[in-house]
Amino acid sequence: MNVFLSHASEQAGIAERIEVALRSDGHSVFLSRTSLPAGESYNDHIREAISGCDLFVFLVSPEAVAKGRYTITELEFARRRWSNPSNHVLPVVVTATDLTSVPAYLRAVTLSELAARSARPQRISTGRSRRAGNGPTFDSSSSRRSFGGATRNQKTRR
Repeated sequence: MNVFLSHASEQAGIAERIEVALRSDGHSVFLSRTSLPAGESYNDHIREAISGCDLFVFLVSPEAVAKGRYTITELEFARRRWSNPSNHVLPVVVTATDLTSVPAYLRAVTLSELAARSARPQRISTGRSRRAGNGPTFDSSSSRRSFGGATRNQKTRR
């Protein structure tokens, strides 16, 4: 399977661990740090890699979903390719992120969570629609889900 791995530069280490795990399972992985030719237009290469991938993995973090980040551009390329993200886009929470800041396109599918000491994602259940400022925050380090100040344990499903 051809996998495109989208991540903010702050999560490069996590992205590289996931890349190694995917490659060890026999997948082809496009990771900008290791897959882009030096000195060439990266925008065209990234667009081409997304158009040729079977799965678009988006590492969710506050940095990755911030306005103006290139990860949002990559996500737009994926959205143009697949109007419905189901079975094509896999958002993986790698850093505690307010769900209201996550683009609706990613929230349309089940968010996964990176398991501690693993590069393989675990699925977590999420609410589809939450009012702004009242959405859950996912903390990938403790598998806890908070709702507007109240926190409860969130079990992961495999």
